[in-house]
Amino acid sequence: MKNNATVSPSDKLTCEFVREYTKIACDFLRVGLIEFHRDRFSDWQHYQVPLANLCIGIELLVKAYLAKQNLSLIFTNLPQPMKAFIICPDSAPKNFSWDRLSIILRTDHFNTLNLNEAFSLLFNFSPSIKQQIGAHTKILSKFRNAAIHNICTEFDLHTVDRAAYVGIELMQSFIASHDLEIHSYIVTEKDRSFLKKYSKDRTECVRKKLNKAVEKAKNAPTDNGGVDPQGWAEHEGVCPVCKSDVLLHGETVFDTQWVVGGGDEDASLDPFLTFFAEEMECESCHLKLEDPGEFSLAGVDTSYDKSDSLDQWLHEKYGDYY
Repeated sequence: MKNNATVSPSDKLTCEFVREYTKIACDFLRVGLIEFHRDRFSDWQHYQVPLANLCIGIELLVKAYLAKQNLSLIFTNLPQPMKAFIICPDSAPKNFSWDRLSIILRTDHFNTLNLNEAFSLLFNFSPSIKQQIGAHTKILSKFRNAAIHNICTEFDLHTVDRAAYVGIELMQSFIASHDLEIHSYIVTEKDRSFLKKYSKDRTECVRKKLNKAVEKAKNAPTDNGGVDPQGWAEHEGVCPVCKSDVLLHGETVFDTQWVVGGGDEDASLDPFLTFFAEEMECESCHLKLEDPGEFSLAGVDTSYDKSDSLDQWLHEKYGDYY
């Protein structure tokens, strides 16, 4: 941590936004989780209040994380000079007022990312978080605006369960990785009890899916005719029940890693390509797995090395530049 006397004006601005976004996010999450735990077991259940607060808290928490990477990421309509100053502080004129910028950025002149956009950027920075919560984010993005701006009756308790799960898991993940300093909310015993029950319910759901698929497989032939993955969002796999060939749906991610040889001078930065599975449905036994968590419970791998296709991937992404 830098001494306050040595913190640059741009770093100070970023720290202010990260701290404020984190604090407000935790305030919304606290209210949402209190209402969630109270309403979840009450005779009168109205889930819109906890859902709205949880969605706002989650959105602000993700923006706090993105702002820490670079403050310009959370804004969608910054003028280019202002964006350049935030990304490259040394390019700002000597008389540039960072205090004035701090005030301007808090006005309604500049739009910030919506929840879906924020999740997409988060997953670029941390694919592992996508494996953990990605399956739930589409639902939250769908109902976020309706829960805040309208009287919404299209969601049920399971939708609010997902929001609570995402909120708690995000806080725990950011705390464990030290990506955010979260002091204004401490995960409660009710939160931990809910996570245990949520995990137990998911396990039971997958168990029922597997049993149903086993019964179906008794009268369904195994299909080993192969599958034809199209693009980088599909990969071949094997059904854990009937052993038929299946299409896995997900995404292919590029990354690099340091590989050290006999000495430090032999270290090299090697690129690799990984497919992360998110969904599958077997046409033979009709087993359907809808997120990486269900894959794990069913004993199906979620990551597949595709580094053999790295040249093709780079060429398709960058064309003549590669």
